[in-house]
Formats: sequence, C-alpha cells, structure tokens
Amino acid sequence: MNSDKRQQLQQWEQELRDRELAVRLRELEAEINQQHSSCHSHLKNAAPHAQPLNFLKRFYRKLENVAKFIGIVVLVVIGIQIASWLAGTFIVIGIVWLAYKIFFEND
Repeated sequence: MNSDKRQQLQQWEQELRDRELAVRLRELEAEINQQHSSCHSHLKNAAPHAQPLNFLKRFYRKLENVAKFIGIVVLVVIGIQIASWLAGTFIVIGIVWLAYKIFFEND
C-alpha cells in the first residue's frame, strides 16, 4: 500500500515536471518568434539610405570614444609631469632647508 502511494506520487511529480518543461518550451518559442518577427519588421521598415546613416553614427560614436580616451591619456601624462616636478621641487626645498638647519642656524 505504501509503495503504491509512493509510485503514484513519483508519477505525479514526473507529470508535473513534464508539464512545466512543456510550458517553459512554449514560452521560449514565443520569445524567439517575437524577437524574430521584430527583427524582420525593423528590416522591412528601414529606408534604403538608413544603412549609411547608421554606419556614420557608429563611426562618429567610435571616433568620439577614441577622442575621449586620448584626452584622458594626455591629461594623465600632464598630471604625472606636474606631480613629478612638484615632488622634485619639494625635495630640493627640503634639502636646502636641512642644509640651512645644519650649517647656518647654529651661528
């Protein structure tokens, strides 16, 4: 009796898994069909001159990103140069101050 209930329960679980799998597959098929139809509608509605415009937009966007990158690199290099100049200046000032303290302050 107990094994009968267990077998029946396993059968129900298997049927439930099969139904869930079927529902999920239908959802995925619907999603794929929707994406496929939207791609076709975009291609049908596109004007013949739209392709070069999209190419130009992408080209200018890439060009803009390259210009931003080059600008950042230039600013970083300038910042490093200024920081190294300031560090050198502070080192020289520190050495001069130390020499003053050692040699001239005791007089």
